[in-house]
Amino acid sequence: SKKEDPYLQHLIMPHRQKFALQWRCLGRRILSAVITTVFYIHRTRDIFDMDSFQVGPIELSSPSASSLSRDDYCSSSSGSLRSIAIDMINYSSPQGSKSFNKLKHVLDLHSEFFVDLKPFDLFQRNQESMATLLEGYGLKRLYESPAEGRSNVLLVETQFSSSTCPLKRDDCATRGRILIQTEQIGFGYGESKIFKQLMKSCNESPSCIVFEYSDYNYERAVAEPYTWGNSYVLMPVMTQDPSRLNQFLPETRKEIKKRSIDVVLFGHMTVRREFIFQKSKAYTTYHPEKKHLIKMEYDTHEMAKAYSDAKVCLIVHAHAEVTPGEYHRLSEIAAFGCILVVENFADKIGIDRYENCGGLIFADFDHIFETAVQVVEEIDDDLNSYKSTRRHSDWWNAGVKWETILPEVFNIEVPSLGRDE
Repeated sequence: SKKEDPYLQHLIMPHRQKFALQWRCLGRRILSAVITTVFYIHRTRDIFDMDSFQVGPIELSSPSASSLSRDDYCSSSSGSLRSIAIDMINYSSPQGSKSFNKLKHVLDLHSEFFVDLKPFDLFQRNQESMATLLEGYGLKRLYESPAEGRSNVLLVETQFSSSTCPLKRDDCATRGRILIQTEQIGFGYGESKIFKQLMKSCNESPSCIVFEYSDYNYERAVAEPYTWGNSYVLMPVMTQDPSRLNQFLPETRKEIKKRSIDVVLFGHMTVRREFIFQKSKAYTTYHPEKKHLIKMEYDTHEMAKAYSDAKVCLIVHAHAEVTPGEYHRLSEIAAFGCILVVENFADKIGIDRYENCGGLIFADFDHIFETAVQVVEEIDDDLNSYKSTRRHSDWWNAGVKWETILPEVFNIEVPSLGRDE
């Protein structure tokens, strides 16, 4: 019986044993990871209570529960991934606001743009999405980096880009620029002085705007001591549309119950993820028939193979409990049809749609592994709620429709994007 399950003894083992398990992980980590572990061990639940965490009054565009079924709502424009993008922009930059006007000014500066989100191939799909967004506004994309002296091109970059005209240079301060904010840790764990100086410089420039993917980060940016709201626009820039792994999607998706991997988690093995790995190791010791795959994996083909054969895909934050959503991972995995068990995140906009339409199952860090185990048990028990994940994948696959976003925001006609008629 489950009461006799030896693994349960692992779950209720004394706090000292848990502490010792975490302490053994420290020998493999650098100083920053040590700091994270100390924070994790001594954290107090009342400080980081996600139920009481608030980022402000956010109005969401969703129909009344009585007017539409969940399936109808999720397939409607009001329940789409695209609707989250519109809600984000309207929240940070309603029509007539300073950030709305500054965004319009930046977009109207030049007729051409160059987007460079390298050096990370990880952002390749996001780079293409940003290009589609701007082409939808009628701008022409340049595929070669503009010469250093050429100033009539809008630059779209991250803090990591090798810019031909870096924002920190005085002669580049007024250059037309969209700064894509990609990082989870800018305002919380691991705050970066370089990051903050860059955001400050963008705010002070009349021709620079920040695209921020997290409303949690946004609330930090607009509050004291920063007050950068005039230059921040919320935009789901970390959502891959489509996923960089789509090229490896199998022609036929395997039925969820027949998949051979019970739980998969890929990511840099920080102390928090190492702790999940140790729980998994203890569990599979007592349940050798279960297969868990928790590690760092760089090979995209191997990642896709695992996701397409997994019952549960687990997402755990790398460093901190209160942190933005991991949309890059979510949108990368969703098309493969595994059940997404996700650690709670601090963003609020779109949570109803991510959960009800995107199929996310949220859990706090202390219970996320047990939640994944429970979901696998329910899949194996053939519960109806997990027989088909097609509608969740279809919701993600419908995408943001980037080319339509700015025309709707500014109430302009969608151009032909330069294609031959």
